[in-house]
Amino acid sequence: MKFEGINHITFAVSDLKKSIEFYKIVFGDRLVAESEKLAYFDLDGVWFALNVEKNIKSQERQRTYTHIAFSMNLENQKKLKEKLANNGISFEDGRCRNSREGVSLYLRDYDGHLIEFHSSNLMDRLKYYSEEREDVKVYV
Repeated sequence: MKFEGINHITFAVSDLKKSIEFYKIVFGDRLVAESEKLAYFDLDGVWFALNVEKNIKSQERQRTYTHIAFSMNLENQKKLKEKLANNGISFEDGRCRNSREGVSLYLRDYDGHLIEFHSSNLMDRLKYYSEEREDVKVYV
C-alpha cells in the first residue's frame, strides 16, 4: 500500500466568518470556496477545510499537544511571526528541544486547534534520534 500524500485536513469551527479571517491571515489569500457552513483553502495542493459545528464547546476543549504541522524554514517562520503579531494573533515558540530536532512556531485558532510550523523533517529527526537518543528505537 502506498500513500500518495495528504488529501485534506478538516477542522470543525464554531464561527466560520471569524475562522476564515483568522486563516486568511495565517495562510494568506488561499481561500478557494466558501458557503454558510464550509470554507476551503488550497495549501499548495492540500485542501484545508473548515466546517461549522454549532454544538462544539471549543472553549471547554482541553488544550492538548494534538496538532497539525506544516513545514516552514526559519526565514519564513520569522516573516509569519511578524505577520501574526501585526494582526494581533498570539503565537508560541516551540517547546524546548535539541536544536537538531528543528525549530517550531505554534498558534491556536479560535476553536483551540493547535497548528505548528516546523523547520525540520522526519529523516533529520530520525537521524538525531539514532545518533543521540538511546531511549528511542528507530526502525529505518
